[in-house]
Amino acid sequence: MQLLLGGDDEMPVQVAREIVRQGIADLDRGITPDKRWVAEARRAHADRIGRTEAAPVQAVWTWGWSQREYLDDLRRKGRSDRTVDDYAGILKNLSVFDPHLVGALTIDDFRRLLAAIAIERPSTAFRATEVARSVSRWLSASGRGDDFLADLKPPPGAARSTGKQERPPSTIDEIVEIVRRCRDGSMSPSVAGAIETVCLTGLRVRQVVGARPSDVREGVWHIAPGGKRGGFSLPLTPRLRTLLHASDEWLFPEVYTRDPSQIGPVTEAAVIIALRRIGATTATGIRTAIAGALADDGYSNDEIEGLHGRVSDDPIDEADATARRGQMLRTWGEVVEREIGFPTLLGEVPPILPTP
Repeated sequence: MQLLLGGDDEMPVQVAREIVRQGIADLDRGITPDKRWVAEARRAHADRIGRTEAAPVQAVWTWGWSQREYLDDLRRKGRSDRTVDDYAGILKNLSVFDPHLVGALTIDDFRRLLAAIAIERPSTAFRATEVARSVSRWLSASGRGDDFLADLKPPPGAARSTGKQERPPSTIDEIVEIVRRCRDGSMSPSVAGAIETVCLTGLRVRQVVGARPSDVREGVWHIAPGGKRGGFSLPLTPRLRTLLHASDEWLFPEVYTRDPSQIGPVTEAAVIIALRRIGATTATGIRTAIAGALADDGYSNDEIEGLHGRVSDDPIDEADATARRGQMLRTWGEVVEREIGFPTLLGEVPPILPTP
């Protein structure tokens, strides 16, 4: 007879042994354990299920190790890759503590670091406080340490993001530096390619990461409808043709950490976090900078507005708009490549370098 008592991530060994001994005793009395019996036994030990046994050697748990185990536990419990990637990005702000043993860290260490972060990034400090407390609670619940950050509060000046803060537009110099970083091989090729595509088109990150090779035909990117915008076509520059050339199912594939056998598109969160890290900007800021550069080159507001969406249901008008999009992308691409120093029009551009 075999009955499942619970997963090894929630059922302490000592509790499991007690339930098994109870089952053997009931068998001797003529009671045959079944699924209903298991449910009753679990209810009887509910206060102890979900808390794993204490780690045999707690002294070796560093902050870096602790947060990695915490994130892995979130994945095992079914949290989405986007959520886990978001938490991982927030925890990178606390990476100075990674090599330190958890037992050697104090709440004051975190207070000082979070106060420094809050000076420049109030919402980041607020979220880092929340996630750090979550790691601390997980340490206690899993028996790997004390909840030493239970009393940690957001530092003065920290504030929850409302998602409506006005961000200044990026400058051309900032965008050029981001593109340089994308080409130097220091990032995942998929993340780097997605970010550079955002920089060269001004498209939203969601539109870029969800693209498939089948969306690109004969040098034109056919972008599906989304939100209030209809589908539209975007003629590609030589550099964009290089970035959007792929034989896989996705233009920017990623091996998922939850299941390495599965490959999907690079996550929107991973691209947004990397973009903020290397450029302290957003796709909206990049789009505003592109609009400014195109206006300086003589394009009208209506033409610029039509760069990122369908402008007409009339096939002839939309074909004209598509041609103008191609002209605007070439104009903007020449600005970027001229600052970098690569002759885009000749197609002599470097490919994305593989991550060493």
